[in-house]
Order: sequence, then structure tokens, then C-alpha cells
Amino acid sequence: MSTENPRSNPFSLGPDEPLYLGETRTGSPRPFNCFVPEIVSPGMADKSIRFLELMGFGLDEWQQWTLRQMLGLRADKTFASKEVCLLVPRRNGKTRVLEARSLVGLFVLKEPLVINTAQVFPTCRESYLNLKRAIDNCPDLEMRKVQFRAGNDNLSIEYQGRRILYKARGKNPIRGLSPQVIIADEAYAMDDEIAAAIENAVGAAPNRQFICTSSTGLDDSDWLLRMRERGLSEQGKHTLALMEWCAEPGCDLDDLEQYFRANPALGIRVSLESLVSARRGQPDKQFGRERLGLWADNKFRSVIDLDLWADLGKDSSEIDVTKYVVALDATPSAPHDAAIALAGFNAKGKKQVEVVRTGRSLSWCLEALQKLCQAGLRPPPLGICVQAGSVAGGLIPEIQKLRDRDGNPVEVIPFGARDVTDACGYLFETVTNRSLCHLNDISLSTALSGATRIRVGKLDGPKGEEEYRAWYWGRKDVLVDISPLCAITYALWGLNMKISEEELNRKHYEGKPFGGGIWLV
Repeated sequence: MSTENPRSNPFSLGPDEPLYLGETRTGSPRPFNCFVPEIVSPGMADKSIRFLELMGFGLDEWQQWTLRQMLGLRADKTFASKEVCLLVPRRNGKTRVLEARSLVGLFVLKEPLVINTAQVFPTCRESYLNLKRAIDNCPDLEMRKVQFRAGNDNLSIEYQGRRILYKARGKNPIRGLSPQVIIADEAYAMDDEIAAAIENAVGAAPNRQFICTSSTGLDDSDWLLRMRERGLSEQGKHTLALMEWCAEPGCDLDDLEQYFRANPALGIRVSLESLVSARRGQPDKQFGRERLGLWADNKFRSVIDLDLWADLGKDSSEIDVTKYVVALDATPSAPHDAAIALAGFNAKGKKQVEVVRTGRSLSWCLEALQKLCQAGLRPPPLGICVQAGSVAGGLIPEIQKLRDRDGNPVEVIPFGARDVTDACGYLFETVTNRSLCHLNDISLSTALSGATRIRVGKLDGPKGEEEYRAWYWGRKDVLVDISPLCAITYALWGLNMKISEEELNRKHYEGKPFGGGIWLV
């Protein structure tokens, strides 16, 4: 070994120094929500941790603890946790745990086939390269003739007939394969079809294990939310282990204690300074979801920020009755919940929405609409919006028979699926730019808490495409009535359509002094 002083060589930068973030305190090594089935024996956990240390594959304390829970055995010598749900905010190192589990499966547990899946192939490739680098840097393993195969979306690490296989999730990602262990990273994008395929593939293995992990779930991460809720309800009494690092629901987003609670790698690879900076630069919802793991809290899972929605209720007044649009909506499943809403302008000229009435079944709807059209205190609405082909759309022939107090027919505005997505996008835009107000109706806040986005178009298509961004209202739970929310959405869209129609039909000199000067030419 050379004893040359590195400073004597003008081209030497000296020895490498380890990265130190400066914090003396680190994040919580144990999750806020922790429910793990009873472990009778640690199994090969101790040997596995020792193997990884000899490889130089370092793990944080919380990562070691998590791996031990995964490897714990019950009395029959099989995994106590047949299913594992690991939820950790971004940048903390959850993928490192999955890579450690794959290495242990190949070299220590001698599992014939471990499949790693992710939503997109580049994520698989990155994990593959990390393990290849770790193995290449271990002289002992280099001598064991580990084989690496890469090409045409086929990545695998093979050793003595066993292998780690990397697959991007799709319609049939693992058909024809019989893995003992399946690891699903980026589980926020899992759906029922893919989950069923995984369950069918791994279900016959004698000592099976399915591990799903994710950071922040999205508005439509329904499968992952159900997995989390099942873990909370079972509380480790069956075979599902739930380990979730997150802040306390409803906490103060400026409470530093919550930062340490939610981020196990805080002070290790996540700095407190970076979290404080993110808090200053990000909206509450984004920060709570991404950095504190509060995505499952209704406040942060709501498509429309509930605090913002409540704030928009402070500027409401009576709607100007000269120009308004009515909309009717009903839930698709019987017994139907229905709602009638209207949209117009308040005294300040700001768009305002109101829920007129809600009720069970559709029997009351025609009578209520008739009263609106014939009320003596206001002119009839500019139109009645109803989605054609929906449950409420079945009333369109009867609605077309309605008359105002002068006997004139009221315009019915039927619309289709594309108009629904336009309407949802328009409502979201008006809320975001604060050009909308409302009456703080409890039915709307309840509906917003229980509503989610249903995406349309191809989720695997380019994210810049308009059809990918389109969405319509859906329910997180079948017990939630979102018909009031849908009704104000359609009424607001109808109002915008009618006002735009008036502008198009108006002559260019109308509303201008002296005809805009046209008569002076």
C-alpha cells in the first residue's frame, strides 16, 4: 500500500470523507402505525443482517428493524407476515430495504425466484444496477460466479439456479411464473387487476411473501388505501404486517416533532433544513402528503383542499336571480340519492353555487324542478343540466315538459361524458383561482371528503396528453353521497356555457358607448 501523502500530489483531492448532515438527532426508528403478526422465531434474520454487513451493504437502524419483521417466522417455520405493507415518506430509503430483502432471498434464504416489480421499467433498472454494484464491490461474491442478465426489458441476477427477476407492471407482468416472493415498489399505482395477478402467482408457494411499499399515495390510490385500512383493522392478528411512518393526523404542519416522527432517515440522509425549506415553499396539502406521509388523512386526500373550500364560503351572499342555471344529479346505485343545485352570480359578481335540495330516490325531483321554474320571486333558470345516459338522465323526457309561469318550456341542457370531465376541471380551476364562493353547505364538505378522481384515458400514455389529465368525480366509499358535489359541478359548467353563448351571440357594438365609436367613422 502506498504511504504517499495525498497532499504532496497536486492532482490528489485527499481521502474521501463521509457525508454528515450535522443533526445530532435522527428520525424515529419505529413507525407511527405498526401492526405485525406474532413472531415466534427470528428465523434467518440475524444471519441475514450479518451477511449484508459483510457485503458492505449498510442499513440504517430502522431499515434493519423493518427487514427483521419481514423475516420473522411463526411456529410452523413459515413467514409470520405473508403480506407486508411498508409506507414511508419520500427520500428516506425504503427501496434500500427492498434491495436488502432481494439479496437475502437470493443468497441466504435460497429462494428460487424473487420478482421485483415497479410501475415503470426505469425504476426496475435502477434497483438492478444498485444490486449489481453491491455484488461487484464484494470480492467474495465475485468468485461465486453470479450472473447478470440485461437486455430487452429483461433484467435478472442469477446464482446457482436461483434468481432475482425485475419486471415492470402491466396487464400480465408475471403470467407463467411461479415466484416465492413478489416485491411491489411504487404501490401507489397498484390496482385490483394487477394485485389479483400477483396473488394468483404467489399463492401456491409453500412459504410465500408479498411485499408492497410506497411513499405518498395519490388521490386514486384506492388499492393501497384498502391495504392500509386492512392492516389497521386486523392489527397484526392475521398475516398482514403494516409498517407506516407518518405524522399524527390533524397535526400542526410546523411542529418539528412531527418531522422526526414521519421521517426515519431524518438526520441521516434527510436534513431538517431541507424539510423546513420544503415547508416554506410547498402548499399545505403537498407538504403534508409528500413529506409527512399524511396522504390517507381525508384533509390531504381530498381532491380540493378542504381548508381552501371552507375559506371560499366566507364571501357568499344571495345569488342574483336574473341569471342562474340548475343541475340535477343522482347516485348510480339504488336506492338513489339525488341533489338539485344551482349556479349564478352573487352581488359582487362572483360565481356562486348552492345546493337547493337533496333526498333519497328520484320521485321528488320533478316537483322540485317545477317549483323552481314557476317561482314568482325569480325568473326561470337559463337551463337545467342533466347528464344524458345517467340515472338522472332518465328524467330528461319529463323535464322537457316543464313550463315556466308564462307557459314557456325551460331549456334542458343534456351533456355527455366528455362534458363531465370538462365540468370537473372547470370547478377545480375556479376553486383554485378563488373565483367561486358557496354557502358552506355541510352536504358539500362531506361529499368533498369522500370524493376522489376517476382518471380517464390511458394511464400508461404520455402524461402531457389531455386525455390523461381528464377526470370525473368518484366515491372513495359507496356510503358517501357525492350527488351534491356533482350537481354544483354541472350547474357551474352550465352557467359558463350559457354566459359564453350570450357573449358569442352579442353584436360587436352592444354594451359599448356609442357602439364602440363605430357610428363616428
